[in-house]
Order: sequence, then structure tokens, then C-alpha cells
Amino acid sequence: MFEQGMDLLPLAKRFVWRLRDDLRKGQSAGLKPSPKSFDYWWMTRGRSEYPAWATLTEQDLQELSEPRGSIKLGSVELPVPQALALVLQFRPDVVEKFTVNGQLDVLAVAGWFFAIGLREHLLQALVDDKLLRLLDKPLSLDGETGASNAPSVTLLMRLVWHMLDPSLQKTMPLTQAATRERFVAWFFVVAIPTFELQPWIASRWRHWLQQEIALPGQAQRVLPRFAVFVHSLSPDFSSRYDLSSESGVKKLRSWAELQTQKENAPWHWLKSGRVFESQVAGPLESLPLAQHPFGVNLYGFAYGELGIGEDLRMAVAACESAGIPYRVVNIDAGKDLRQDDDALKHRVQIGQDQAPYAFNIFCIPGFDMVSRVFLRMGPDVLRNHINIGWWPWELPVWPKAWTEAFDLVDELWTGSEFTGATYRKSTDKPVHLMSLPVSVDRGISKPRSRFGLPDGPFLFLFIFDFNSHLARKNPGAIIAAFELAFEPQNADVGLVLKVMNAQKKNPLWQAFVKRCAKDKRIKLISETMDRPDVLGLVEACDAYVSLHRAEGFGRTLAEAMMYGKPVIATAYSGNVDFMHPNWTFPVSYEEVPVSAGQYPFVEAEDAARWAEPSVEDAARQIVMAHQRAQESGFAEEVKKFACKQFSIERVGQAMKSRLLSLAKERKILLN
Repeated sequence: MFEQGMDLLPLAKRFVWRLRDDLRKGQSAGLKPSPKSFDYWWMTRGRSEYPAWATLTEQDLQELSEPRGSIKLGSVELPVPQALALVLQFRPDVVEKFTVNGQLDVLAVAGWFFAIGLREHLLQALVDDKLLRLLDKPLSLDGETGASNAPSVTLLMRLVWHMLDPSLQKTMPLTQAATRERFVAWFFVVAIPTFELQPWIASRWRHWLQQEIALPGQAQRVLPRFAVFVHSLSPDFSSRYDLSSESGVKKLRSWAELQTQKENAPWHWLKSGRVFESQVAGPLESLPLAQHPFGVNLYGFAYGELGIGEDLRMAVAACESAGIPYRVVNIDAGKDLRQDDDALKHRVQIGQDQAPYAFNIFCIPGFDMVSRVFLRMGPDVLRNHINIGWWPWELPVWPKAWTEAFDLVDELWTGSEFTGATYRKSTDKPVHLMSLPVSVDRGISKPRSRFGLPDGPFLFLFIFDFNSHLARKNPGAIIAAFELAFEPQNADVGLVLKVMNAQKKNPLWQAFVKRCAKDKRIKLISETMDRPDVLGLVEACDAYVSLHRAEGFGRTLAEAMMYGKPVIATAYSGNVDFMHPNWTFPVSYEEVPVSAGQYPFVEAEDAARWAEPSVEDAARQIVMAHQRAQESGFAEEVKKFACKQFSIERVGQAMKSRLLSLAKERKILLN
């Protein structure tokens, strides 16, 4: 359990380094091989990519603030901080934008840095009071003509002006009084809110903007200066507020008063002092563990249409069956995964109160907990909670380079004995078997015609996610075993392969499609289906086959058994827990090394191995399953066994028992 005050930043940075191939291989723009290169990337680019870890140390601030030359404008000299040079190293797009005829426009780049770059790279802390005073210094302009009612432009205004597109600069030349006044108005009405520069504006400007000024040609009618600026620059305001009439002036004054008095209104900053409004939320005040009530915060892919998403949905069902208080915290599964399962739509909690209970349970892989929770959400979600990783994993070894991932949890729950054995070899954290519940209650019975399948043949089914790594799912072996089991002319059988997340341009997918097309008895379904339809497909077929090389649990196998279907599967990894010899058809295998690149995060030093199922034995088991499926009572016995094995109620009680035991140990409040 993480305590308040623990410095977890070094751990976060190590995780980022391991997750990012582009950084390790030097492919990230500007990342050069050197001892300090990653540190520089982190300070100027990484923190903005992982804003939950954006805090700068005093040493960082000192190093980033070191001058690397200066820019002179009239009598004012602006030191160029090292941060600007480092940011440009990682922003070739900015360098290209402000390079004219082969020369970098230094003033324009400085304008971009202070108006945009500091905010984008979360470096606002570099702007101390000394720099603020310097940026607020008035500048005298060469060739300045005409008397002006506006104060002289400041160094910051001048830098912002240089950053503008030349066509916009021409409409507001600074040397002419009238257009200079227009630029000052534009600066406060447009630039300040656009670039979020409100905290940098000195009090003299706030007073100046709130001053009452007479309207042109109407000495008796006055309005705050900022309201006049907004009216002059906004056609919408000009049409809404007719300043030639008393009522129009009154309406605009009422608008102005509301803008400064109402908190979070666009001009409320005029009433406040210099306050940096960080883009990064500060640490939440977390209750001590003992003050959190008994219950679980379930983290996972609440809307994800994949097996891991179903793990979370079944965990919710188990909590409800056992009366365990819970909240669901959705983790974004990423743009590459369909997230339209709304079964938990009304159970997902959003906001600071989204995780009120003492226990956090993470129903996601350990690597997703690192990347999508710890790095994206920050350490405060873990502090003062008991953190349990209900992590799926498919191999008999855990990657050595990722041993530190176990530091994020207090204990591990595993959906299978296989995964539990892996974790026990890799960490001294407590490991408990917590079988995964399974339900097919959401399934909708549909005729085979709905799926484009023939009514007559005995159909074998395999469902897999193309993103779950083709080498592990091993569908090619299923095709080979099916064709070995039945003569080509046997039209009384068929093989259905349901694929999700098919990648049409992927050469592996294209080769797979061609292989399936060689046998007319093979039906390839790649259309997207909602979960009730997927379960309907399982029910519509006659048997399920999986010649995987490794499975953490094997949810689709379990679902087929819940429908009473014979299951033919590799007798290896997580599914072994429920491969009852009387009701399933295990396939023999030999262990082989996992080749380089076949599975993410696994490296040669891990010496990972998995199963190579026997195609010949698979063919024999397929024939046997075909025969036994015809036996009277077989389907009912398979269903009876599965309903007991995957019982939601049984798992819910097991969860509650373990949580109560932990609550007693840690003196957690019981309801």
C-alpha cells in the first residue's frame, strides 16, 4: 500500500522507458543517445504526455532556467532559458514553422514559447516573479507615430505579436497609434484566453481594463474598458448591444458585471490576483485506509467488447450476488478496441468520489495497470487503499524486466492455477486463486441463418480476437486438425471462425483469409457483433475448439460449456482447471520456446515457453467430440458441470471471504 509522501516518480519514469520503444530505440524526435537525453525528454516532453507526473523538482527548475543566451529588444534584454532550447529539440514542427529562408525567427520562436510552449509542455513554473516583471516591461518602438491612449506595449505583447502570421501583423502594425491600440485590445480579448496567459498579467493591467471610459462621441455614457474592447472586436456583440442607445449600454454593462463577478466567467481573472491554474490536478486528500468503508472499487474496461471487459462485468455480478459494496471505475481501452458494451452504463462512477472504498481491484492485465492507471491517473488512486491485481496472464513466466509492476499491488488474484503458479515464481506478494465467474444470460437465441450458416452440418466454432496475437490463438492448427479429422467430401461438418478486430491490410490477416477460402466448409465471420449475438452464435453451433498455445483462463471455452457444448482444447494453461475428463476433450502438446516477437514484453532472457498442440491428437479429439455430442444427456451433464464450476454466487462468496479477512487484518470499517 502506498503511503502519502512516497516518491514514486523514479518508478513511473522507469515504466515509461520500458513501455516506449520509440524512446529506447531513439526514434522519438530529438532523443539522442546520451546519459541525460531521457531526462531532458522527460522534463520538456514526457511530463506533458504523462501529466499526472508533471511535478518539477527544484533541481529540474534550476537546470531548465539556466540562460542559453539572450534576446535584446530596445533596452530590454530577455534571457533565453535552457528549457527553450530543449523544447525545440523535441519540436521539429515548431522549428519548421518559424524558419524563414533557412533562418530561425528567434523573436517568433520566443513568442511561441512564452505564449504556447510553456503551457503545452507544462513548464509554467519557470515563470517566476522576476521573469513576470521583465515580460511586463514597456517597450519603446522605433518609428512610433501618433499619440495613443493605450500604455506602451510590453515585452510579452511584442513577442506575441512577432509570433503572429505576417498577414495578421500587417493589420495591426505597432508603430501606428491607432493600430497599436487595436493590437492591445486584440491581445486582451483574444490572445489572453486563447493562450491562457491570465496569471501573467500584472495588476496595473487589470485595473486599466476595468476603468470606466467614455464611449466615442458620448461623453455621458461610460463602460469598463474591457467591455468596449470586446464590443469593438466582436461582430456578434455589435449586433446584440447597440451602444447608441441607453438600453444597449445598460445591457452591455450588466454583461460586464456578470463577467467579473461570476466565478469561472471569462473575465473573472480581472478580480483575482496572480494564480497559476495548473493543467494538472493536485494530489487529492485521501482518507487513511482505516477510514475507508468496506467495499471494492472495480477498475477495468467497463465498455470494452473483449474478454477482459467481460472479466470486469462478471466481477460486478459476483459483488452483487454476495452483497459486496462496489463502484465501477472505467479505464479507456484505447481507440483500437470497440467500446460499445453498455451493460455497466449506469454503474460507472465518474468524479472524485469514484473510488470511495477500501479495496481497489484491477480487472486488467498488469501492463495495463501500469500504463493506463498508474501512469495516466497518477499514484493517488493507489494511495491509502489495498490494491489487488486480478491480472490475466497467459505464459508460465513473468517478464523479468517488469518485476517492478508487482510494486503496484498488495496482492494478486488469479483466474487459474496456471497463472497463479507464474506469479508465485515471480513475486513474494500474496497470490490467491479467485476463479472467474461466467454467465451466458445475456445471450439471445438466433437461427443459424442470422449468421449466414447452414442448418444441416455439425458446426465446430472458434472465436478469437486478432489483437490477442495470432501466434497464441493458433487458428491455423484448428483448420489443419479439422481437415485431418474429416474427408474433404464430408459436407456434414463445418468449421466457423469468428474473428474480431480483423486488420484487413495486415499481411497475416490476408494470408489467413486465403487459407480459409480453400475449404468451402469453413465459414469466416469478421463482422462486428454485440455480445448477445456472439453468445447466440455459440449456442447455434455444436462444438467449440481451441488449439491455443496459451490461455490465462479461456472464457470462450467456458461459455461454450455453459451451453452444454463439447469443448476440444489444448490441455495446457488456464483452461486445464475446468477440462474435466468426462465432459471435455483435451489435446496433447509439447512445450516449445516462445519465439522473439511472438508475444509482447517477453524477451529472450525470460526463456518463455508455451504449448505446441498436436494436430493429429486434435483431429482424434474432434472426431470423438462429434460422436459424444450425439449421446443422450451429454449436453445436460456438460452444462451442469459448467454451472457449478463458473458459478457467480460461488465466486462472489470467495471474494467476500478474502476481503473480510483482509479487512480484519487492516482494521477496515465494516458496514
